[in-house]
Amino acid sequence: MNDDQKQSRKKQHSLLEEKLWTILKKFFQEKGLVRHQIDSFNDFIQNNIQEIIDDMPPIVINIPFMDSPVSNEKIIETKIVIRFGQLHLSKPTFIEDDGVAHTLLPKEARIRGLSYSSPLYCDISKTKLNVYLKNEKKTRGTI
Repeated sequence: MNDDQKQSRKKQHSLLEEKLWTILKKFFQEKGLVRHQIDSFNDFIQNNIQEIIDDMPPIVINIPFMDSPVSNEKIIETKIVIRFGQLHLSKPTFIEDDGVAHTLLPKEARIRGLSYSSPLYCDISKTKLNVYLKNEKKTRGTI
């Protein structure tokens, strides 16, 4: 490679680097330094966290052998099934010293050194199933 080719290559590299810096500056002017983190967090809260809960299998608790108060039937097993449903995320709030609660914004939390946490609630359903032994045979389950 001769000197002219080296010079040309160096110039191309310099132009490319200049264009890349221009693109990066423009990106950060439009999006800011942490926009992608905020977008990622918002996507997690609005979509992914509910998908995680929806993908969870129900929790089944087996409780063996209990006497039934109903006739001579004997409960040989009780199953409790717990399912998680819709999530509800409240807005971050703060209670002032005078007892007044107000919605907390990220900037205010940062300035005042407060936590920007918020409560997360989940709808839960519980089903109880009893399996009876009748005449020494398993018959059915009831809800």
